Amino acid sequence: MDKLKKLPTIQRPDSLKDIAFKIIKDSIINGSLSCGNIYSENVISKKMGISKTPVHEALLELSHKGFIEILPKKGFLVKDLSEKEVRDIYGFRLALEKDVVLRAIENIQKKDLSHLESILNKSKDSKNVQKFMENDIRFHRSLARLTNNDQIIDALGGIWDLVVWVGFNALTTKYGTDGVLDEHFALLDCIKKKDSDRAQAVIEEHLSNSLDKILGTYHHG
Repeated sequence: MDKLKKLPTIQRPDSLKDIAFKIIKDSIINGSLSCGNIYSENVISKKMGISKTPVHEALLELSHKGFIEILPKKGFLVKDLSEKEVRDIYGFRLALEKDVVLRAIENIQKKDLSHLESILNKSKDSKNVQKFMENDIRFHRSLARLTNNDQIIDALGGIWDLVVWVGFNALTTKYGTDGVLDEHFALLDCIKKKDSDRAQAVIEEHLSNSLDKILGTYHHG
């Protein structure tokens, strides 16, 4: 019976719904599906070469996450997030992530520090802004997991895709990725030194800088 332990576990492939979700989400993030435009569910499913059901399920999830608005009998509208919505996202992040860094300092082990450093080192060589943003979120997601608090992990999990979306737009249209990685390394250094006060100040400054860059792409007047 013990020999059965050596049998490899087969990784279950993504469902068609998950694949459709990622394709549509990435198309919204990179602007292939643009804000303010209405798209047909039928056309999207034909373009992907799959049935309407997984596409419909993917659209429901994208609607729930705040990417789109479903218009009955018309299709779906890619949302254009308002300044208030972006401020709300970042206000929510700040409230939770200040607590995240405190809990991470309490719980972090050497292997966790190595994992976080490896994520940041991968970002050093990333020329692709979307990949850079996804690595950015991987870093923050890994910190959140160190809280061992499922409510915090799930709450932040609900907004990571939106953060990639609004961040991608700011970094590609105006600002680039300069300075973002330095802020992450500064935060990790505070966590390493178990400097709670400085860690909270650094995460606050980091999120404030990110919000300023995003709002800097909005047109006023």
